[in-house]
Amino acid sequence: MKTCLFIGLLVLSLANSAAIAKPGGNAVASVTNKDVVAAAEFAITAQEEVMKDKDESTAITLVKILGAEEQVVAGMNYRLDLEVTVNGETKAAEAVVWLQSWRNPDPYRLTSWKWNKQIQRQMTLPPLVFVITGESNSGGIGSNAQATPAERKARPSVQIMNLTNGRFNFEPLHLGVNNLRAHVGLQKYYDTCHGFENQLANAVETNAFPGDMQVYLIKTGHGGSRIAQWGGQAPGGYWDKFLKRTEAGKRQLPANARWMVWFSLGINDSIARTPVTAWKKKTLAHLKRIKAQLPNAVIVMTQFQSMGYPHINAAIAAIAAEEKDVFVVDSKGAALSDVNHWSYKGLKTVTNRMIEVTQDELGLITTEPRRKPIKEIQSTE
Repeated sequence: MKTCLFIGLLVLSLANSAAIAKPGGNAVASVTNKDVVAAAEFAITAQEEVMKDKDESTAITLVKILGAEEQVVAGMNYRLDLEVTVNGETKAAEAVVWLQSWRNPDPYRLTSWKWNKQIQRQMTLPPLVFVITGESNSGGIGSNAQATPAERKARPSVQIMNLTNGRFNFEPLHLGVNNLRAHVGLQKYYDTCHGFENQLANAVETNAFPGDMQVYLIKTGHGGSRIAQWGGQAPGGYWDKFLKRTEAGKRQLPANARWMVWFSLGINDSIARTPVTAWKKKTLAHLKRIKAQLPNAVIVMTQFQSMGYPHINAAIAAIAAEEKDVFVVDSKGAALSDVNHWSYKGLKTVTNRMIEVTQDELGLITTEPRRKPIKEIQSTE
């Protein structure tokens, strides 16, 4: 066996590794960063040597770097989530590599290698994709200043579509950087506010969706919009943008992706005094278009009890009671930042209710049926 390599480069006691990792916190690192790639390649070689001590025929191959974090210590620690094959069998592992570039000729040490069943399960699950759409509350004006330091960091748990670079690629959610962009009517809030996405990331990071350590997000709302404005086919119109963004997502994701649509629309129609019957008819037609674009999608609609608007709330309840795979959450008790918009805390309240519906539809929890009779829903106003 190549025992000298194992002893000289790879073995580091847990006590020592804990000691060297005290300074600094973890920060997200790009999986394409050359130093991350080099650390991953070293981890594969090192772990293969360890396993060959037991079985000379062991062969480990790096398939993909799923995620990476870096931590400044006496050098740099890289925590890596890896997809690998071991003698042809696909597995997931979490590795920690300590780099001290001045230690020549052996700057790398593998300080930890663990097989990760949760990541492995995620690799077999179709991706979970959220689409947030509607009027200004779908963009959100929750204050980033109220967010915690952890919430203001880049968060790879939610891969949000970049709407401004022309490529529509997915990248880690980062409040104030990429979470609120290309949303008509909210331009002045781009760098300072957020919507449902913040609490969605909190939920993913606390294992609200077991097996889904990472989800995808497409935001495609328009401030001040009314339902009639979502029906046109004009280039650059609201529905046209919905199609372009979701099509871009479909091109990048497997065909069996699981789609969840969080839908918040109705306040502007109430203000404009759109007849409720007409609003309901046009909303049903719009939901039909969404289902055609995203087959098997589950749609969760918000009501607006915290703002008022009882007639629209009743219409939303009726739609959820009548339509397959359409559900409703109320907003009673959700705090407001102004008369028509949820605040930082209010967005968390409403998001948590949508998360509960999502969990239910994914089979993660068992609750009472959500399609209450219409009268029962209306009586809770």
